[in-house]
Amino acid sequence: MPPPGSPELLLMLDFDGVIVDSYSGLENVFRRLMDEIPPLQAAGATVEKMLLLEDLMDFLGTRDRKNVYKAAFGLSDPLATLVVERYWAERMRKTVLLERDLESLVKRLSKSGVEVRIVCSQDDTVERKRQRVEKALGPWALDYLVIYGPHSEHHTVAEAVEHLLGQHSPKLAAYLDDKSMNLGTLRHLQRRGLVLLRRDFKPPFPQATAWNMPLPPGAKSVKNLGEALDLLRGLLGSIF
Repeated sequence: MPPPGSPELLLMLDFDGVIVDSYSGLENVFRRLMDEIPPLQAAGATVEKMLLLEDLMDFLGTRDRKNVYKAAFGLSDPLATLVVERYWAERMRKTVLLERDLESLVKRLSKSGVEVRIVCSQDDTVERKRQRVEKALGPWALDYLVIYGPHSEHHTVAEAVEHLLGQHSPKLAAYLDDKSMNLGTLRHLQRRGLVLLRRDFKPPFPQATAWNMPLPPGAKSVKNLGEALDLLRGLLGSIF
């Protein structure tokens, strides 16, 4: 039995592809980079190549875009740094919300015994992800943010989720991500009652490799956060 005071539900949400869409505008992001930074195009970069690299980096979990761009196009360190800075500025500008008024929803859920956490990977730095989350959702979201990655306390999504399960000891826990690949790394936690949910989302990448992996056994697909909450209410047999 969960200890007294444990939440009815611990709901963990990925950021990109679940709460926001920062992928669909990437083609326009790269077109702008080509226009603004002529040496990038002169080095052989194209929108198609940049999208392919983005696809591969997501699949491999690569965070260091600067060194990827240096290796792929032979860019100097200052030029690669400029490309990365402009990339993030434009990607943030093109980010759109998939879940609107999330702050109000989180507050309502909290009053009903639901703990919500935004669990997501770092970008090239942890601080960059914090900036992106704050810009998209507002300062309130930083209180709910758990970042994993090579420069974070938790190096992997599994480490972050295991930590939260131990910290909160919920009656039911669920993790919602847009990538089947990420969910697959959490399969061992299903034995502890973790519900794995995939939001139906796929970016306009050449292969969308990380998204096209099979759904792990026992995981469920949902269209949006509302559908995920309905499913979890059914599992708990209660209204929150």
